[in-house]
Amino acid sequence: MAGRTVTSTDNIWFTLLTQNTVPLHFDHHYAAQTPFGKPLVNSVFTLALVTGQSITDISQNVMANLAWDEVRLPNPVFEGDTIFSRGDVLEKRESNSRPEVGIVSVRTTGFNQDGGDHLQAHGDGLQERARPKPAPSGMNLELDGRVVPVTGGSDGLARATASALVAEGAQLVRRAQAASITVEEMCVRVARSTDIPLGRVGRALEFADVVAFLLSLRSSYVTGTAINVDGGRSPAV
Repeated sequence: MAGRTVTSTDNIWFTLLTQNTVPLHFDHHYAAQTPFGKPLVNSVFTLALVTGQSITDISQNVMANLAWDEVRLPNPVFEGDTIFSRGDVLEKRESNSRPEVGIVSVRTTGFNQDGGDHLQAHGDGLQERARPKPAPSGMNLELDGRVVPVTGGSDGLARATASALVAEGAQLVRRAQAASITVEEMCVRVARSTDIPLGRVGRALEFADVVAFLLSLRSSYVTGTAINVDGGRSPAV
C-alpha cells in the first residue's frame, strides 16, 4: 500500500479542527525549545491516518467500529514522516444480535519510512458476511443439446442444472437396462451415435465444474451468454 507523507498543514489543521490547544503541534518556535526540537504530529491524526490506510486491507465492508483497545505510541511522528500501515486479523466470531454480520478483531500497526513502529492498536468491528453472487441475467447453460435458462440467480442455476443432469442420467440408466448393458457401455453408444467430437459423453464433475465457475467471483465479468457443455457438438463461434 502507498504511504502518506504528513505535512505541516496536516498537523496544524487537524489540531485546530479538533480544538486541541497544545502548541507543540502548531507552534514551530515553541516546539524548537522542547526536547523534540521540532513540532510533534498530533497522535490522534496518526491514529486516524493508520485507520484509514487499513480500510482496504481489512475492513472495506465494515458496518460499524465497536472498539479500539490497547492503542500504543512507541515512537513519535514528525512532520515529513511517511506513514504506512499493516493490518492483521486476530479473531473472527459470530454476532449474537446480528446474523448478517460477524465480529472481526484486528491488530493495526503504523510505521514510517525507516520501518520503525509508530502506532499499534487492537480493534473490533462488525463486518458484513459474504453474499451469494447472483448469476448474470439472460444466461443459458446448454447441456448436451438441452438449453437450461438461468434467470433467477445462483439458486436457480443450481436447481436447473441439477434437474437437467438428473433427467439425463435417469434416461441413460433406463436405456442401459433396456439393452441389458452397463451404463458405461450405453454412454459409449450415445457418444458414437450422436457424433460427439470428443468421443464420449460428459462426466458429472465436468458439468459441476462449469456450475461452480458460474457461481464464483471468477465469472463476475461473464454476462448474457450461452455456455455449451456438449463435447464439441455445437458449432464454434
